[in-house]
Parts: sequence; structure tokens; C-alpha cells
Amino acid sequence: MADTSTSDRAGWRSMLDEITEAHSGELVTIEVVDPSIGSQHEAERLPFSYLTYDPKDDVVVVAVGGQSPRY
Repeated sequence: MADTSTSDRAGWRSMLDEITEAHSGELVTIEVVDPSIGSQHEAERLPFSYLTYDPKDDVVVVAVGGQSPRY
């Protein structure tokens, strides 16, 4: 994967689209690490849907679950 600094947000959307295309449907686990509470699993072994960058709110969105009614 290309080395992208946090200040180079212009290329984030295309980089995240490439990751989405390469890994869509794979099972993923999302773990949030916080020094005050430790690590917490937010999602475990769910199908990866997509990553995208929202420049308005300056956040990266991670979507899991897919289209199945199961999720």
C-alpha cells in the first residue's frame, strides 16, 4: 500500500476505493484502542463493505455488514 501522510487528504478517497475493491466481502474485526479503557471490539468477523473519506467532517467511514438481512 502507498505511504500516505495524514496531511495528504486529497488522495484518500481513491486509496480507500482501492482498498474497498480489493477486500470487499472479506470478514473483518474492528478494534478500538483507547488508553483510558483499553481495546474494545466494535465488530467481529463481519463482511467488509467499504471505506470512504468524508471531507466535510474530516473522518474516514468504515462500513461492515453487507446487504443481507442477516446484518
